[in-house]
Amino acid sequence: MRLLLASVSIFQICLSAWSQDITGDTNVPSPREIEITRLAAAGGSAEAQYLLGNYYYRGRGVATNQTLAVDWFQKAADQGNIWAQCCLGACYLGGKGVTADKAKAVAWFRKAADQGYPNAQYSLGLCYTHGDGVPADPKEALKWYFLAGQYGDDADAQFAVARCLYDGAGIKTNRSEAVNWYEKAAAQDIVAAQMLVGLSYWFGWDVNPDQPKAVEWFKRAAEQGEPQAFVFLSAAYLNVKGLRTNYIQAYKWGLLAREYVDPGMTSELAKMQRPMLPWQVWKARRLAQEFKERRTIKPLLGYSVNTRNMYVLANLARAYRDQFKDRTADELVAANPYFMSGTNLAAFQPY
Repeated sequence: MRLLLASVSIFQICLSAWSQDITGDTNVPSPREIEITRLAAAGGSAEAQYLLGNYYYRGRGVATNQTLAVDWFQKAADQGNIWAQCCLGACYLGGKGVTADKAKAVAWFRKAADQGYPNAQYSLGLCYTHGDGVPADPKEALKWYFLAGQYGDDADAQFAVARCLYDGAGIKTNRSEAVNWYEKAAAQDIVAAQMLVGLSYWFGWDVNPDQPKAVEWFKRAAEQGEPQAFVFLSAAYLNVKGLRTNYIQAYKWGLLAREYVDPGMTSELAKMQRPMLPWQVWKARRLAQEFKERRTIKPLLGYSVNTRNMYVLANLARAYRDQFKDRTADELVAANPYFMSGTNLAAFQPY
């Protein structure tokens, strides 16, 4: 009976840890949980071996030791544990706790991918995209991205499928279908996808224009600290058909856009302020300050801040506000880093 109760306790701890990892929870296990997991791992439990490797890799409740992590991942992976197999692949790919060996990384990713694990399928797709451990093969990459993303299990894979459809990598270009896949990823809070979907609906690229719908995606991106969304939201609350004019919101987002995107917005803010009452200006400033205090603002499109980049981005921001009347969609795509081929494909990391 004691053995049965101990097994149940270990299973509950493992189940709790799995849910924490999958949701990104970083709660540190207690010393008792670590000791029980260690005993179970020593006794041959593949799940406990994976968890113990996870603790050592992340330094969760124990000193970080990626070499020990790999040892425990290896033991669990040899027993067929898909989480450990995927983590072991990532360790071999990045040389974390073991000498880098991309061919071995691919082999471990494939073992887990063949068992239907989305993270491993996505990682294998990345290997085929970049030619890591296998010859580059865009069709094979797309196959694994699709398998990982088809049921909504992996947002990064959905983004990758959209990227392939948009660029025509491994498949005939289909940009309207790419928007559908971007929207799947956007719904799972991939910021780049939210911006791309918003841009598509704002300008009517490959979909029917729907600026109120675009605004909803920009709002979700802005809430994650994406500064490019600030520019659109400022304009949207002033002159988007189907959206009620709101000077306070327009001014709030305009203040944030000036600070993080386009210092040249000062004159536009002055014009925006003219019809506003003093209390409205005060409230907009307060809301902007509160937003900054509760959100981490991301670096603008991954650029470092320097004079040249600020000049380029300021011109791009002004073009956004002018609805690109003097620019074609192809010119915009060339100018916007969100559309650059091969970007925004995040590599899997052991969790």
